[in-house]
Amino acid sequence: IQAGQLWTLNLKLKPIHGYKNPGSFDYSKWLFRQGYDATATVKSAMSHQQSNQSLFNWVDQKRTDISQLIDESFQSPRVKGLIQALSIGDKSRISYQDSQLFQQTGTSHLIAISGLHIGLIAFIGLLFGRLSFYVFTFEKINRFNYEALFAIGFSLFYALLAGLSIPTVRALVMVMVFSISYASKMNITRWQAWSFAMLMVLLSDPFSVLDAGFWFSFTAVAVLMFAFTGRPLLSSKIMAFVKAQFVILIGLLPLMAIVFNQINFLTPIANLIVLPLASLLIIPLMFTCFLVLFFSRKMAEFLFQFLEQVSIYFFNILDYLQPFHFLSLPIQNVNSLTLLNLLMGMSILMLPRLFRWKILALILFVPLLLNKPNKLLHSDFKINILDVGQGLSIIIQTKDHGLIYDTGSKFESGFSMAQSVVLPYLQSQGINSIDYLILSHDDNDHSGGEFEIIERFNQIKVFGVKENYSKSQSPKF
Repeated sequence: IQAGQLWTLNLKLKPIHGYKNPGSFDYSKWLFRQGYDATATVKSAMSHQQSNQSLFNWVDQKRTDISQLIDESFQSPRVKGLIQALSIGDKSRISYQDSQLFQQTGTSHLIAISGLHIGLIAFIGLLFGRLSFYVFTFEKINRFNYEALFAIGFSLFYALLAGLSIPTVRALVMVMVFSISYASKMNITRWQAWSFAMLMVLLSDPFSVLDAGFWFSFTAVAVLMFAFTGRPLLSSKIMAFVKAQFVILIGLLPLMAIVFNQINFLTPIANLIVLPLASLLIIPLMFTCFLVLFFSRKMAEFLFQFLEQVSIYFFNILDYLQPFHFLSLPIQNVNSLTLLNLLMGMSILMLPRLFRWKILALILFVPLLLNKPNKLLHSDFKINILDVGQGLSIIIQTKDHGLIYDTGSKFESGFSMAQSVVLPYLQSQGINSIDYLILSHDDNDHSGGEFEIIERFNQIKVFGVKENYSKSQSPKF
């Protein structure tokens, strides 16, 4: 199936549904958010000779051409997936292992084209607008109009290239609001511009409130404005960047607890190292490669090789940081008291006039450190039956041990219930150790995810029906 083709399909429609498990991805909500009314099985299909020649299909065809160019220009599958995600917003080529790598290091935002990327491209457009003003000066157009026009134009181009995904459109609206207020010299504050941008996003897409990215992006901008507006400027740009990373971490503590059930202290460290590499080198170099390709194939090939090496270093850094994912603090059963502690601690740390009392913030965070996910007594046990569709997966816990009975299925596409349901559930519950895996029989819907479980818990003891498993022993649980 290629962009722009026309097909007639005979479908068997099914209502949207997903799996309901703590900590796992809510697929049904995602389908609703994306505007899907049903899923379907294709019974038969017929392709038509004519194609759809609309503007959006032409854009999609160009995105397909770029995807093929990326496949031809890079050798490393990891680099291909990264450049696909950063250029055309296609994350399907990123492996599950790399997606876990980004998640555990707190750098998932780098591969989702949103505020960071659109803002960077808008800033590059602003610089081009300033340069063009000095080269092509018109008395009726001032410099600010030039800069705003180029910033919006560059952002719109990148948004189209990324397929006008929801986070991209949201970031584009924000850039347009801030650019117009900047060019018109309207007597409005940054907070008024921020509020107007949020209003425009909600008017254009009311269901944005269902996206975690909506809350994180607007909260991050608000936190940065609060931390830097009206404060003495730092003499060093590097120190300002370092401060910004820790300010964002502090300001997003309540949201992290609600959305991810954890606080990742590795996030600011990882971003301090890889964010400049991605925003100042990889993304500009990527677009430079595409631009140079129009003039010199050999020069473009050289730049593609250089970009691949830089991207490999980027992954090497994240690979080095991944073992430190234990710096994330799991938070189970987020309640009103937990949120109140986080909000008060965040306020104390960010308000300058309370500098002498910032030690109180550490006291407010103590209950989070003392939170024990396993509160079972020695004589207690807990059984959780997970929703894995057709199949079975059961988690059994005692005070000192954990057991998994069956893993659910795994499909030819690589999608696994162990990866999408079982492991996220264990993470959301703060379960970091499993002693036993029991497989009832060798059907895929019961033992399909065994290798994912074994890879995650390499010291686990496996019992089952396969020849390489011990049949004579039973786990002493």
